[in-house]
Amino acid sequence: MSDSPPTSDDNVIMFPFLKEGAPATREELEDLVRKNKMEVATDVAICATKDIVGGLISMGFDVIEHEDSGYDVALLLEIIKAMIMRSQGLDNKLLDVTKEMVPLEKHDLTPKTFLSQLLGIVEE
Repeated sequence: MSDSPPTSDDNVIMFPFLKEGAPATREELEDLVRKNKMEVATDVAICATKDIVGGLISMGFDVIEHEDSGYDVALLLEIIKAMIMRSQGLDNKLLDVTKEMVPLEKHDLTPKTFLSQLLGIVEE
C-alpha cells in the first residue's frame, strides 16, 4: 500500500488523507482532545492579551515601556489561558497560586460574589 493519497484515477471515493493514524486507545484520544483544547486556549489567550494590551495603550497607558513589562504581559496571558482552560474542564496550576495571592475570603467574598460585584453579570 502506498503512502500517498489516492487519486481519482484509482476509481475510489476521495476522502481526506490522514498522515497520522487515529488514536488507538481511549487514553490516546483523551490526550489528543486535551492537546487540542490547550492549543485553542493558548491561541485565544494570545489574541485576548493583544487586545487588552492594545486597548490599554490606546487609552494612553504606557504598559509595555518598562523593562519588566514582559513579565506582566506573560502573567496576563497565563491568567487568560487558565480561565479558558477551566471553562473547558481542564486544570491549571495557576489557580493554586492565585488563591494564595488573592485571598477573597479575607474580604468575605467567594469567587462568584466577587465576579457579581465586579462585573454585575454572574448570578449566585
